[in-house]
Amino acid sequence: MTTPDKQRISEILVNLAEDSTRDRISLGDLLVILGDRGFGILILVLTLPNLTPIFLPGMSAVLGIPITLLSLQILVGAKKPWLPGFLLKRSLARTDFAKVIKYCLPILGRAEKLLKPRFSFFTLYLFRALMAVVIFILSILLALPLPFTGPILAFPLFVMSLALLEHDGLSAMIGMVIGFLINAAIVYFFWTVFVEIWWWIFG
Repeated sequence: MTTPDKQRISEILVNLAEDSTRDRISLGDLLVILGDRGFGILILVLTLPNLTPIFLPGMSAVLGIPITLLSLQILVGAKKPWLPGFLLKRSLARTDFAKVIKYCLPILGRAEKLLKPRFSFFTLYLFRALMAVVIFILSILLALPLPFTGPILAFPLFVMSLALLEHDGLSAMIGMVIGFLINAAIVYFFWTVFVEIWWWIFG
């Protein structure tokens, strides 16, 4: 299955979801099929399930950890994504993958119409490193068992993954700002809860 650079992201994902020769789709499959699209496509695919009402046990942790590793690779300036073997073997039933893609297709299609290469500073290492730090913190929080935070954390990851794919500096900045605010709000909220519980028990 080829993935020419001009093919739309939504078309690639739909073709993969409709590939009846596969019973399951693993991260290894995604890396082989979509790896030439770089970090953006992998972060996108790992983020999409958290934007749906489809619940899969342990989903956030399974998807958050690979995003953490990918963000570290962006931070050090890696050119191609890499994931360890035990993560590459993680898989999802193709039917479940198809449900995720079907649910997310409308928002993905609208986003594709808005995205375009702009703001050349996006290619600068410092800017990409700052974005990688925001992605790293979001992915760590996503991997933790924090209730009701999955879609909230996934949205800025979704925006930044598309920015990586289309070299869209404006979308990258929007995703970074949203991600920073969400990170700060969640950390503040759970720290406040922790302090209140601490004082209730030991105060």
